[in-house]
Amino acid sequence: MMDDGIVLRHITGATQTKREWLAEVANGSMRYHRVEKGDVRITFGSDGSTSLSFISAITATIWGSHGTWTLNGTMRLVRRDGVWVRVE
Repeated sequence: MMDDGIVLRHITGATQTKREWLAEVANGSMRYHRVEKGDVRITFGSDGSTSLSFISAITATIWGSHGTWTLNGTMRLVRRDGVWVRVE
């Protein structure tokens, strides 16, 4: 689950809103074939949020380029109505 206001940043530095990214996935411009996460670290915030940092190996076809990329990722989640939602 992602917050509607989230902005995603790609390895290229390009940014997309949740709506833009989902549209690219739906039309096939971005196809994710495999995602492997490793070295996951969890930090609990005093405000009730949770932050994750991880390394992922993503095999995908993005805008016509196919490959496997190793990325360092971070995300912050908050609990809303009993569901964890990614906000960053």
